Amino acid sequence: MITKQFAGKVALVTGASQGIGAATARLFAQAGAAGVLASRNEEELARLMEEIKASGGEAMAVKTDVADAASVERLVRRAVETYGRLDIAVNNAGIGGGNMPLVKVSNERWMSDEQTRQRITGGIPMGHLADPSEIAEAIFWLCSDAASYVTGVTLPVDGGYVVP
Repeated sequence: MITKQFAGKVALVTGASQGIGAATARLFAQAGAAGVLASRNEEELARLMEEIKASGGEAMAVKTDVADAASVERLVRRAVETYGRLDIAVNNAGIGGGNMPLVKVSNERWMSDEQTRQRITGGIPMGHLADPSEIAEAIFWLCSDAASYVTGVTLPVDGGYVVP
């Protein structure tokens, strides 16, 4: 059950235009947080911002490249100028490339290599890859008062993949 437990809080989410980032931003908005949505994908970012606002939430979209320090500084500055504070930062932006140098990963291979997907899924005891909302729930909990005594721990949210 989602309550307004984050009302009055400001949550910055990078990589918010899709997947885990978008699911996390939606969850924080449902819980009353003002969302600072960051991504390089302006179109999807604007769509999510409008979705959140249409459902009664508060959000702003800021085109950001987390690989560029000046871009990140502008993001944080805009968040603080707009909302006067920043309570939560979900540093989600990134891409995966498997076990090869990033420069050798083709565009066609991203989140589309069926053989790799089946190999990974076969090693997950729960039998499926996580839905972005499943990861968002863990992020949400870690940012909540319910996790106030949690510190210095790696929390695998992987359906049992790393458990021997």
